[in-house]
Amino acid sequence: MKKYLLEFHEKINTYEDYNYLRAVLRLNLAPTLSGLKLGTMVNLTNGSRKSKNIWNKYKNIYMKDINLNYYILREDENSVLILFYDRKLLEERLNKISVKNFLVSFGYDEKNNLEENLKNLKLRFFGNRVCPNEVGIFLGYPLEDVKDFHCSNEKCKLTGYWCCYNNTEYSKKEFEKYDLEKLKYIKCELDGKRAV
Repeated sequence: MKKYLLEFHEKINTYEDYNYLRAVLRLNLAPTLSGLKLGTMVNLTNGSRKSKNIWNKYKNIYMKDINLNYYILREDENSVLILFYDRKLLEERLNKISVKNFLVSFGYDEKNNLEENLKNLKLRFFGNRVCPNEVGIFLGYPLEDVKDFHCSNEKCKLTGYWCCYNNTEYSKKEFEKYDLEKLKYIKCELDGKRAV
């Protein structure tokens, strides 16, 4: 995958701004766009490419082409942290009693709707100045792994898209599925077949 990823980045660096943004987001969002994952966080910065500025200019056009929602979790002059999510899947997750109980321990109200939960998450990003431990809930990580990550009492058995403390076989398979979705997209892009 590393070889393909290098070729992919070399190619998209030649793109004009909108197509560059589309390619960066499509790669990062591949598991969520395919329905394998309920959410993905993407941090866009104003580095060699002014990705944050490009996002601000083209976000409305890009979002019309995909079947996801987004929520800004943190933004400053040079970067924006965005949660892209499948609304239906995230609402289902947040309505589970076990998830509600876990979020209550972080100060969320069990009666919160999706928007109120997203506002709470955003406040926790600002208040803590670090990534809140419960963010894994909004990304679709297994609840037990999110709990163990928060408590830090267990030894991490596997790292990938999240820190796995429990079911390594399940996590390994999920990581492979996510990587495969990204690789499919990379190969399409390298072959000149543009996906949304």
